[in-house]
Amino acid sequence: KRFLALAKAAQAVFPLTGTPLKNGRPANLYPLLVAIGHDLARDRRAYELRFCQAGPTRWSRWDVTGAAHLDELHRKISDGVLRRLKSECLDLPAKTRVLRPVELSPEAQDRYDTVLHAQQAEYRRRKLAGEIGEADALVLLTHVAHAGSLAKVETAVELSEEILSQGGQVVLFVRFLDSAGEVAKALGAGRITGEEDAKARQAAIDAFQAGTLRAMVCTLGAGNVGINLTPAAYAILVDRPWTPGDAEQAEARINRIGQTMPVTCIWLQAGAADVAIDALLEQKAERIELVLAGKRRTLRGVASLGDVADALLGEPA
Repeated sequence: KRFLALAKAAQAVFPLTGTPLKNGRPANLYPLLVAIGHDLARDRRAYELRFCQAGPTRWSRWDVTGAAHLDELHRKISDGVLRRLKSECLDLPAKTRVLRPVELSPEAQDRYDTVLHAQQAEYRRRKLAGEIGEADALVLLTHVAHAGSLAKVETAVELSEEILSQGGQVVLFVRFLDSAGEVAKALGAGRITGEEDAKARQAAIDAFQAGTLRAMVCTLGAGNVGINLTPAAYAILVDRPWTPGDAEQAEARINRIGQTMPVTCIWLQAGAADVAIDALLEQKAERIELVLAGKRRTLRGVASLGDVADALLGEPA
């Protein structure tokens, strides 16, 4: 609101952002169009009906989380968007993203399956009762993602130790405090989470930059923006955020000015939950490319958290 108030009072407006469609939704773009006085921002309801598939749902009188007519949206905003990729502006070493399936131990697999089956049963019960909205699906999926995060700790530690044994440094991104704590304890790593104050975080960053600390564990949210960890050539995303913008920001902690080595970002996948979430991130990224660059790929696969929940939790236990 303050940004739009400032923009309204300005003679000229040039918004600068790295994530204009952070979640791959046209609704994310609308405030920027308002700020620059774009023709599409003259009628919000018409914009939302045309590009956001807006309408009432069981849980909301006006839902704008959808996406439609993205080719048309790209054409109509192209006169107001100057897009530059990092690769066009910076001479950085190559970045490679690797999806790495995790083979769980029998004990870890049993613990994960117990949680998954419980959430599947709860999902089916609540869906039959008409009680499942996107927020409810998110809660149930988060329980499954938490179980998967804990199950991946052993692999994350083993992979990190392999990198460290070769003289490298490594940064790990984790969604949950308990699994982040287990990884950090096993590796003797620094921590950037919601539990450390600014002084402790900066001390860990300084030690990592100096090479006296060779592993860093960050929670997504606390450690995926505003910090420089370029001594590491490896980032391990034990878990993923819900938006492609946040995943890119996490990887950018090591893939930025000052990096001299090729960068490898490893996404650990434990079971169908991670595969479905990563497919959702890819689909959102495709939407972003279509709107901003006019590049169409498949636009197939899961389209929402509801689709992920149906694919994962709707299966028989």
